[in-house]
Amino acid sequence: MIGDESRANGAMSSSVVVKGYLRALGLRNCTAIMILLGAMQTAIIITDFWLARWTDHASDLSSGAQLSFYLTVYGVLCGGTVVLLCIEQLVSARAGVAASQCLYENMFSSLVNAPIWFFDITPLGRILNRVSRDTDVIDTELPFTVHEFAFKVSRL
Repeated sequence: MIGDESRANGAMSSSVVVKGYLRALGLRNCTAIMILLGAMQTAIIITDFWLARWTDHASDLSSGAQLSFYLTVYGVLCGGTVVLLCIEQLVSARAGVAASQCLYENMFSSLVNAPIWFFDITPLGRILNRVSRDTDVIDTELPFTVHEFAFKVSRL
């Protein structure tokens, strides 16, 4: 009565990520994350330009007031970048938890609503193994992959 076990090889298709995880993240969260990543990259670029300007005028800095001005602006720019980074990480984490919860609910709803014959022919260990693996992918691999993709896009 128990079916033969088979193992699928290969990676998860990108359509699963696009249709599942990104849909679970939601348009509002994806937009917010991209805007925050863009703002953070802009702040990094402005900070780099300010540092370049400071080093170009290093020979002209005769008074402590000028040095203090450059240092204050640089500190504010670096602080702003760190604040944007913290906000982006917080929004990403909260969106990831919400997306994971949505995917968990869908997964368990599908499992609970499966026909009885599914449980008759599928060993409990196989079900638990698949659910635990899917949970691991949802919790660890998908958020990292999606965030890395968004970060790379923001750097363009």
